Amino acid sequence: GPLCMNPKDPKYGFVTSTPKLAWQFFDLRGTLKKMLHAKFGKDIPVEIETDVNSCALLEYTILSKEISSSVAYITVGTGIGIGIVVNKDVVHGLVHPEGGHMRVNKRQEDKDFKGVCPFHGDCLEGLCTNNSIAARKQVTIEELSKIPDSDPIWDLIAFYLAQAIVNLTLVISPEKVIIGGGVMNRGILLGMIHKQFIPILNKYVQHPMLETPEKYIIAPKYHPDNGLMAGILLGMPKTQSVSYTHLRAHETSLHLVCRLLLEKKKKK
Repeated sequence: GPLCMNPKDPKYGFVTSTPKLAWQFFDLRGTLKKMLHAKFGKDIPVEIETDVNSCALLEYTILSKEISSSVAYITVGTGIGIGIVVNKDVVHGLVHPEGGHMRVNKRQEDKDFKGVCPFHGDCLEGLCTNNSIAARKQVTIEELSKIPDSDPIWDLIAFYLAQAIVNLTLVISPEKVIIGGGVMNRGILLGMIHKQFIPILNKYVQHPMLETPEKYIIAPKYHPDNGLMAGILLGMPKTQSVSYTHLRAHETSLHLVCRLLLEKKKKK
């Protein structure tokens, strides 16, 4: 993102002012429609949703027995995206949430780092992506895996991400926060975020869930296939009831796709 999400707008389905310069003002929906028409010889309906909103809806569906109406989903990789489900539906608003560009307080030892976001410099995305970590350590993205867990950079990243989660907690009060993405493949990060979250919130909001951040802030259920699974979920007819049984944890992505296609074939 950002994407044009207004079906009445001539630019509906266009990528707009993204920091990924090669994608700026690209007609994503139109290109997909042309590719599908070339493949199947007829017009195929194409609806557009952000990747993080799709994943947020997937996680909400998976967690529907534990939560009633809301979830926030964060992905941290080459960029930072935040998807939000409130009242059982994804949030769009004027366009759609771009929470990855929120401001967070910088630590003293990081004060001279200007950030890597081409729009805001040291916003959350400018401080926490793999590009920002590589820039500080003066290595390539491919070399990030060589940085040891003991390096202070991970505590710094956890501090900024914990601030972002506190901001989401105070603004939308989600029942769960799911955080994934390439940067979160660093195994120690999730626990470090849990540890940072409590003193930053400082007991301002009183709820048992917030006192056990390991239950409140969790990893995605289907990582690394959550994007694929979210697409399957969005492609289901809106009239079809989708429950956890459609997204059983023991199934691989291939098994799930095959089972849903077989069920559809049987109905015909």
